[in-house]
Amino acid sequence: MQALRRLRRFPGVVNMGSPVREFQLPGVPGPAIVIEQDPQAAIDIQKRNNPQELKYHPASCVWKPGPLILRVLQHVDVNDLAAGQDGRGAGNGTAVVGKTVLELGSGPGLLGVALARLGADVLATDGAELALSLLKRNRKANLHPSSASKSTDGTPTGSWGRFEVNRLQWGCQTDIDACRKLIRNMNRKHLETPDLVCLSEVLYESNICDGKALVNSVAALLGPNSTGILCQYSCGDADLEGEFYDYLRASMHCIDVPLDLVWPTSPVQRALNFNLRTIVFQARTR
Repeated sequence: MQALRRLRRFPGVVNMGSPVREFQLPGVPGPAIVIEQDPQAAIDIQKRNNPQELKYHPASCVWKPGPLILRVLQHVDVNDLAAGQDGRGAGNGTAVVGKTVLELGSGPGLLGVALARLGADVLATDGAELALSLLKRNRKANLHPSSASKSTDGTPTGSWGRFEVNRLQWGCQTDIDACRKLIRNMNRKHLETPDLVCLSEVLYESNICDGKALVNSVAALLGPNSTGILCQYSCGDADLEGEFYDYLRASMHCIDVPLDLVWPTSPVQRALNFNLRTIVFQARTR
């Protein structure tokens, strides 16, 4: 698959080529251990002979835009940016402590683990069974036992934020309703909508990605006080990208994040990542 050939490894990776990799992300306490390509889940998928769930499904590996969203949040106040301001604020980035974060297309969950360690309450979602299996394993591998915070299924999540896992097949109303209930349970103000919505590298190929269903799912879960962030490299499918971005802009209030906000002091990184698009969005009814 073209999308898999484009796999970009984050510079902090060690144990290259191993199904278990370690990431040391700037500003995040401790290394994150990420299990990729769950062998048993891959065998189960092969037995079902489902062409939509490949042994090396895109959801089974970490993609660079996930850690890049973390970088954006550390350098840019996305709420100020969405409100038409500069976004640099006081240089403190976007506050995530105590915030409820919804991630769509979480894959193995590196971004969610990082945000939970920074104090956010995270609902990590994916439509692929392989990813859901990896998310649960990586929750156990990274978030230390503590009586102070537990997931709804009783899994300890540590002294940081909560980390929940739920299926979300884009466009599935049953999954959307289930996510709303979980968000209300997690949200400290008991709202059904998250404070922050994250999407990273959600476009692959048109045969496995329905861009309109994705936007509709985000719109259904986005509240009047929610802010979303999308980080996406060009997937090489101009038709898919064009339809997705047109529909996103028609459905949401969108602000493009300039590369000089992501890498304010590195023109080299800005040049290397010329095909990266970062968009902050909010509901039009806000």
